[in-house]
Amino acid sequence: MRLLLAQCDQNSLSGRRDAAILVLGYGLMGRRSELAAIQLSQLTLSDGWVTVFIPMSKTDTDAKGEDVDVPRALAPDIDAGRVVASYIEGLAEFGISSGPLLRAINIHGQVGEGLRGEAVNQIVKKLAKAANLTDADRTTAHGLRAGGPTDAAERGVPVPFIAEHGRWSKNSTQVLAYVRPADKRRNNPLLPRDTRQ
Repeated sequence: MRLLLAQCDQNSLSGRRDAAILVLGYGLMGRRSELAAIQLSQLTLSDGWVTVFIPMSKTDTDAKGEDVDVPRALAPDIDAGRVVASYIEGLAEFGISSGPLLRAINIHGQVGEGLRGEAVNQIVKKLAKAANLTDADRTTAHGLRAGGPTDAAERGVPVPFIAEHGRWSKNSTQVLAYVRPADKRRNNPLLPRDTRQ
C-alpha cells in the first residue's frame, strides 16, 4: 500500500484520485465495481471515520444497502480521511459536488465522467508498475480487496467480522483464502509458545 501510495502525485487531481482508490479499496475491502459506483452523496467524513454507503452488493440480494466504516487511520502514517478529503476538495475546485466520486481525468487535468470497474483496475496496475513491484503484472484492484482481510486476519480479527465488513456471504469460503495463510503463520508450531495465539 505504501509503495503504491508513493506513486500518487498529491499535486495533481489524478494522483489524489488514485490515492483515494487505494485507501477506499483497501479500507472497504471493496470490489472494483463497488468502488466505481460510489457517489459523492454516499460518502461521509467524520473525525475518526470515512463512511461509505454501499447501496447494493453481491451479498445484499434485497439491495437494502449498508454503511461501511473505514477508520481514518488505516496505519499510523496513512490517513484515509485526509486522502479522500483532499480528492473531494480537488473535485470541488472544478465545481463538482455530486455524482460519481471516481472520475476520468485526462492528461490536461480535465475531469470527465465516472470511472468503470475496469478503469479502476487499470489504475492499480499502472501504480504497481510505477512502483516496480516484483509481481506488478499480476497486481490488480482485487489485491486491495484481498489486502484488508489478510491484514485483519494477521491481527487476529475473527473471520465473521472480516466477512461482514467485506460483504462476503456468510457461507462463502472465499474470505478463508485470505485468512488461512495468516492463521498458519500466527499459529505455526515452531514459534515460541508465548507468541502463538
